[in-house]
Amino acid sequence: FYFFSWKSKRASKEYLQTVFPNSTWWKRQFEILKHYYSFSKVLVDKMSITTGNFGNVEDVKISKNGYENMVELGKNGRGSIIVGSHIGCWHLATYFMHEDQSIPGFYILKFKEREDEQQANESAGSKLNYILVEPGSSPLFQLHSKIKDGHSVIMMGDRPDLHKVELVPFLGKLFPMDSTPFRVSMAEKVPITFSFGFKSGNSKYDFYCEKPMELKKEMGKKEELILKAMEAYALKMEELVTKYPFQWFNFYQSFSKRPHTFTSEVKQKRNSVSTTKPAKLVTSYGLK
Repeated sequence: FYFFSWKSKRASKEYLQTVFPNSTWWKRQFEILKHYYSFSKVLVDKMSITTGNFGNVEDVKISKNGYENMVELGKNGRGSIIVGSHIGCWHLATYFMHEDQSIPGFYILKFKEREDEQQANESAGSKLNYILVEPGSSPLFQLHSKIKDGHSVIMMGDRPDLHKVELVPFLGKLFPMDSTPFRVSMAEKVPITFSFGFKSGNSKYDFYCEKPMELKKEMGKKEELILKAMEAYALKMEELVTKYPFQWFNFYQSFSKRPHTFTSEVKQKRNSVSTTKPAKLVTSYGLK
């Protein structure tokens, strides 16, 4: 990665400059290597679990922060939205709690080419299942179906799709985040929470889950409520990134910039209606 993956290296550098602005050039190179090393340790654990070579799961220690909030989601029977992110390793932290019957099973959106990973999780006894979606199709019907059946659905909040993006204050800059999880929660009238997991040592994981909230639609305040919830999500991410600075695994350059998908579309369709929404989002935060 360090020598050949220039895009991820630039993204790592951008992130680390935001977290450690005063590092020298040499120290920055060490930080980038440490960043990749943290990522590789998580990948090794994931591969070991998938292949059944992890070892004795009983030796793994889990620190359960906000665990009662996850239990609450399992008891309400209404379904829920869990907003995750590309920091840490939430799926690994929850894997080690798969024998606990008081927390719900989870569904996460995946494209059909990842069906092999779904089968691996099932054979390993994981609580993580996939909503398999055909590439290019909308997952809204599947989401509605799972939520209606009382399941918890996991959606990532830190990588926006083309039309559901908001620029949210994060680490002193603006960061594009996906508003879809929050909009689905409001539309389906189900609770929403934020949950994260981190590798804190050899055979040690830290699990976090915030208290669920209800996004009740109010006349004229829909966008305001969604943005407020997104800012709460960003604040929690900021708190945890400060605690686990080398477990930011969103290797895309995004800080204080519009998503690349927007930039490409604007160049191709300067006179298209599709440019209206990105411009509105950017100017609403005082950018030019």
